[in-house]
Amino acid sequence: IHRKETMTTLHAFGASIILGDQDDFLHVKDPNVKPTHKMNFGQRVEYLKNNVSFVSIIAKTLNYELVNLSERGSGNYNQMDTLMRYIVDNPLTSDDIILYGLCSTTRDRVKFPDYIKNKDTEICDLFYVISFLNQLTAQYATRVIKFNIFENLYFQYSEKKLLCNT
Repeated sequence: IHRKETMTTLHAFGASIILGDQDDFLHVKDPNVKPTHKMNFGQRVEYLKNNVSFVSIIAKTLNYELVNLSERGSGNYNQMDTLMRYIVDNPLTSDDIILYGLCSTTRDRVKFPDYIKNKDTEICDLFYVISFLNQLTAQYATRVIKFNIFENLYFQYSEKKLLCNT
């Protein structure tokens, strides 16, 4: 990935909503739906990331360079790994902005029947991801904008439940 030195860069991380592929490949699942394009899968993903996704619209509107590293079906931990690998090879500047779409924590762990019932663990997972992003902000002096792209776990539980099994 080649970055321009003079522009503010918007870095996007998250799942398919950040990628911009909502309902884009319905024809793959239903043979009665005709495709709206003739691109192969990889071409279409890049096109969606850079021309259709809401982060591409934000970048174009603000005249920012866009680095969209979102992935379909990705979880928070996968995206944290992607973000860290990216930062190692592409140092951030104080002008950079990271948009991080928090997804459901159910994508981050293998679920077992008893574990599924334990929502406290999901809250701890969510706070771990937020803590990681906050530390990233402090360490690299860059802005990280966190937003929820699925259910809002924080508001689903009472304050007593936020103690993470303590």
